[in-house]
Amino acid sequence: MQKSSVAVNRVFFKRLWRLMKILIPGVWSKEFVWLFLHSSALVARTFLSIIVADLDGRMVRSIGVTDLWQFILDLLKWLALAIPATFTNSAIRFCESKQALAFRTKLVERAYDLYFKNQTYYRMGNMDGRIANADQSLTDDIHDFTSTVAHLYSHLTKPILDIVLITNTLVSRAKERGANSKLPGLISFTTTLITINVLRAVSPKFGQLIAERAARKGYLRYIHSRIIQNAEEIAFYGASEQVMQEWDNKPEHEMISIRTEAFTSSRNLLTTSADALERVISSDIVVQNVPIITPNGDVVVKSLYLQISEGMHLLITGPNGCGKSSLFRILSGLWPVYSGLLKKPPPSSMFYIPQRPYMAIGTLRGQVIYPDTHEDMLAKGVTDEDLRRILETVHLFHVVTREGGWGVEADRKDVLSGGEKQRMGMARLFYHKPMYALLDECTSAVSIDVEGKIFQAAKDAGIILMSISHRPSLWWYHTHILQFDGEGGWVFNELDSDTRYSLN
Repeated sequence: MQKSSVAVNRVFFKRLWRLMKILIPGVWSKEFVWLFLHSSALVARTFLSIIVADLDGRMVRSIGVTDLWQFILDLLKWLALAIPATFTNSAIRFCESKQALAFRTKLVERAYDLYFKNQTYYRMGNMDGRIANADQSLTDDIHDFTSTVAHLYSHLTKPILDIVLITNTLVSRAKERGANSKLPGLISFTTTLITINVLRAVSPKFGQLIAERAARKGYLRYIHSRIIQNAEEIAFYGASEQVMQEWDNKPEHEMISIRTEAFTSSRNLLTTSADALERVISSDIVVQNVPIITPNGDVVVKSLYLQISEGMHLLITGPNGCGKSSLFRILSGLWPVYSGLLKKPPPSSMFYIPQRPYMAIGTLRGQVIYPDTHEDMLAKGVTDEDLRRILETVHLFHVVTREGGWGVEADRKDVLSGGEKQRMGMARLFYHKPMYALLDECTSAVSIDVEGKIFQAAKDAGIILMSISHRPSLWWYHTHILQFDGEGGWVFNELDSDTRYSLN
């Protein structure tokens, strides 16, 4: 959708008028009272400016005619004006802040009324992605808008009052002295008009700049909220660098990216051979007397023992909160090992897929290879044709045509369905080809027939499956089972025909 241009035009004033009817609902409203008091303070300040200017003229005249007592009298009057002037200036600032607060209260009430009406909050978050930063629009944007309106009213009304009242005073005095006021008035008007047009021509487009600043601020806030919501998965992947690139993609960093591309390629070539050796040396997962303890100190399982070797595929079952996902957090290094022995391959040999995979902002290619970058993909020798075969394996290649190709950038959090997101997570598994796949109910929204084909393809690829699932259809793709009872107990058995029949 093409963004509308930001300009002070008919559309702008039409929208502003609609908002002003919300901010000031009537003459007898509290908002109008503060507007009236604010205006009165501005008028008083203008009259004080005229009186001060008149006293300045009298004082200069007294000096010219050497009238000492008249000069002292005018000076005392000038000093006495400091009291009402100080009060007036403070009243203007006070009324401006109270007016902004009244406007903000009124607009917040209306905005939240619309936000919670007819499930708008749900539609914005799940069905319509045009407003990605609703939280900022309902908080910071309303605050900035109402404060700006009150501030702008003060800074526009005061100069207008000065021009009208002071010009009227000067013209009246000129007429009293028999001077022709038409020519000076015409010159003043022409000068003002020329000044306005020159300033408009040379001034930057402040409206567009402010709108761009608000949009970028909202986008940064949106990125932060996504990181908070998906912090665990990002930590599992070690994808901090990729997340940084989602919002730190600035033109001035292009040269740095080019210079580091060669280094990245060389690094990957070196680490590939090292990882292969490390996979051979430390390929088993051994858990000996390791407790599962939450960060809050709750002991979920006092002592766990299991060993996963090549050729084994583990199914993990149990009630909610029994320690299934907690085991994955320990294996990934997110939770500490308080006692016992834990032997496992390096993090690069394990790949975690949650029930709701994190959809990074970027290209469709970037979704498949996440958390790798395009440079990492090329360094591994992977092509788009390889990615096509991967998506065909997970029955997801139709998304490439639907989304317009591999290189189209978008936020696909609200574009892909739940099943498509889960299949995208499995596509990442086939791209990275880890030794172990930590699958946390990652195909619960996928049809059983497609799910079976994906799991069989993973086994054929030599990937050891460690799956959390309650679907009986997945029992046939695993060789062993780890059952938690939810009370700290567990059973680790071979998943043979007798065990399958005994499962509830």
